[in-house]
Amino acid sequence: TIIPVKAIIDSLKTQEEISDFDFITDSSDESIGQYVESAVLNLKVQNGFPASLKLNILMKDNNGIVYDTLLANPVFISAANVDNNGKVQSPTNEKISIEITKEKYKSLRRAKKVDISVVMKTSTSPDGTHHFIKFEKNSKLNVKLGIKAKTSISF
Repeated sequence: TIIPVKAIIDSLKTQEEISDFDFITDSSDESIGQYVESAVLNLKVQNGFPASLKLNILMKDNNGIVYDTLLANPVFISAANVDNNGKVQSPTNEKISIEITKEKYKSLRRAKKVDISVVMKTSTSPDGTHHFIKFEKNSKLNVKLGIKAKTSISF
């Protein structure tokens, strides 16, 4: 039996821990990571969910204590467009660039665990009203990720 879910969500927060996180496999000075000056993560996002999302990555030490966040301000992904009945009419498409400084890169390489933090808020209709939104089983969030790194290597 499938039970349809309809809801108005103002600020639902969830976090998912990745405990086997190993960024560029080696944090020693012999790895290629030591040559990275900065990086840009390029995201192409198509959001078919009737909810906006704010994303951030929290970096943790061996004891699970958060010592840094990847982003000063979470990435915002717009909700899919809905009609006055709360039904998705069309997905939103966005291109997002996230700059990672050398300091943040080093901080990320030290992480033993990371949490992906997501805050969700349901869409409003064209008239600005919050309606109950139905989450359909075919709703999707598609993300394509590219990384452009600036390095400093001498031969």
